[in-house]
Amino acid sequence: MASVNWYVIEQAVRTLLRADTDLEPVPDKFPVFIEEDFLHGLADSAVSVVIYAERRTPHQDQNIAMGKRTRFIGKLSIWVRGYSAESVERACALRDDAIGKVETALMKDRTLGGTVAASWLEGGDMLSARNAQNAYMASAEVALVVDVAAINP
Repeated sequence: MASVNWYVIEQAVRTLLRADTDLEPVPDKFPVFIEEDFLHGLADSAVSVVIYAERRTPHQDQNIAMGKRTRFIGKLSIWVRGYSAESVERACALRDDAIGKVETALMKDRTLGGTVAASWLEGGDMLSARNAQNAYMASAEVALVVDVAAINP
């Protein structure tokens, strides 16, 4: 059966985010990780982004195509996290600013460097918490949906 290399798509998202000058004014000031622990970056920066491949389903208009081509709708879950030792309000402000920058960067290339046919945003979940060291984290998911085809040679 045809397959999709989801990690390549995640790398394309990271490359797109890192190339955006609003998001990455200097290398790794705004770290972008793939498939890493959600607390990664807590001590390193005020904001971090983590990309996860979350779900894939065959497209509703999928033809069998004799096993040569399978069209998928996939969901990437991009978690934007703001961290602050001073207050949850500060963590939320960092998160909210970063969400806008991430979404704007993603809208600049809907094919993610040619790795997908199309992509679009579909909101996401939000949460906040305080850890044992009394540092605050405010998170928001940017749900990025992709339309991609897997083709067998």
